[in-house]
Amino acid sequence: MGLKNLVMLTNAKIYAIEPEKDNFDVLSKNIDLNKLKNVKLIKIALRKKKGKVKLYGGGNNQNFGGFSLISKNKNFEMVKVDTFDNLFKNKVKNIDLIKIDVKMGEVDILENMKFFLSNHKINYIIIEIEEENYAPAKKIFDKYNYSFKKIMYNNPLAVRN
Repeated sequence: MGLKNLVMLTNAKIYAIEPEKDNFDVLSKNIDLNKLKNVKLIKIALRKKKGKVKLYGGGNNQNFGGFSLISKNKNFEMVKVDTFDNLFKNKVKNIDLIKIDVKMGEVDILENMKFFLSNHKINYIIIEIEEENYAPAKKIFDKYNYSFKKIMYNNPLAVRN
C-alpha cells in the first residue's frame, strides 16, 4: 500500500517537514493534486537550535535526495531551522508515528525531542540512520524508555515501552 492510500484511509493529521525548495514544491503539488486535507507541509529543517543554516545540495536529481546540513559543497540554499520540541510542543499533544530521514542529523533531532520523548508522547519512531549514529541514538531511546531495534537495513524502529 502506498503512502497516498495510507494517508487517504486515515483521519490522522500528518506533518511533512521538508527544508529543500524543489522537494518542498513537489510535495506541495502532490498534496494539492491528491486533495490531501490532513497533510500540513512545513518548509524547515530540524536541528538542535532555532536559526538559519546552509542546506547543501546533494546533486542527486534522480531521487530528490542527498541534501545535507553537514556535508559541505558549493551548492547550498539558506533554510530555517528549529528543534522538534519548539515546532510541535504547543501544536500536538500525542504522536502515533514519526519517520525520520535526515543525512547525519538524526542524533541532533532526537536530542531535541526531549519534551515528547520524556513524556512518552510518541508511540513509534522509524528512523533511517547512519551506522555511526546507531549507538548514540540507542542511548537516547534507552534514556527515555523506548525499545530500539533494527527492522531492516538502516531503519530501526523505536517503540515506547
